Order: sequence, then structure tokens, then C-alpha cells
Amino acid sequence: MTPQLIVAHLTSKLEKRSSEGFTLIELLVVVIILGIMSATALPSLIGQVGKAREAEAREALSSIGQAQQAYFFEKATFADDITKLEVAVRGNYYNFPNPTTIDADKVKHQAIAQNAADNATRNYSMGIYRNSSTREFSIVLCQSTSIGGTALAPDINTDPCSSGTQVQ
Repeated sequence: MTPQLIVAHLTSKLEKRSSEGFTLIELLVVVIILGIMSATALPSLIGQVGKAREAEAREALSSIGQAQQAYFFEKATFADDITKLEVAVRGNYYNFPNPTTIDADKVKHQAIAQNAADNATRNYSMGIYRNSSTREFSIVLCQSTSIGGTALAPDINTDPCSSGTQVQ
């Protein structure tokens, strides 16, 4: 066989092969593989979305904590109403109610998840503590261990969270 015949023979085979397309079995195998890959990735993706939404609560509670400290410097007491702090706290995924506990040495705030199950978000609680002898402030942030669970900041800053786990 001459080289021209070999090239012509291979060209005709390639042209014939390229017009055949994919079989139904080949398409089904690809669809099944893509389905398995997306089914394994979806739970991880949902968890990451929930963590991103939880950043709203941590950021807002941080602002509230700083505002409470500034308010204490000015008024020698913690604010009993969140509107007195003059801090813009907007919540798309969380509600930020007035303090749950307030006395001369501590104040506790919460971030309560809205539609926790749908948004895959946990609740948060923050305690702001003032050491009267050193006049220093400390903050403890607690998060619930499960979606929509309870988080309670401790009564003393050196204690562990009453419910939930402490966030560093």
C-alpha cells in the first residue's frame, strides 16, 4: 500500500467515526458520574454558605462589644438598650435583641438566627465583662454546637460557655 492510500483510508475512517456521535450508554454514564460528584459536593457547599452567614453575627456582636465598652467609658454603666449604643446593626440572617443580662460588671448580648434550619446558621451569645479592680474589659463569644441550638455566655469571663462552645 502506498502512503497516499493509507492516508485516504485513515481519513475515510475518521470521517465515518466523527459522524457517529455518542451512544445512549455513554451519555448515561456521564450523567451518573456528574450526579454522584454533585451529591457529594452539595453538603459541603451548604455548610460553607452557613458559615459565611454566621460571619454576620460575629461581626455585629464585635461592633456591639466595642460600642458597649465606649458607652461604659462615657456613662460608667453598660447600655440597657441596643439603640443607645448608636451602632448600625443590620441583620439579614440574625436578630440582635436588647441585652439579656446587665449589671455593674457585665452585659450579655445575643445573635438569634432567623430560619436557622433553612439558613444553616447557629446562635451566638456574647458576654462583655469589666474587671472593677483593673478596669479592663474582656469579651467571651459563645456559639451553639448545632444549627439553631442554644448558646449562653458565662456569668464570669474565666468560666466556659454555659451552653455551646467558646469562639476564639
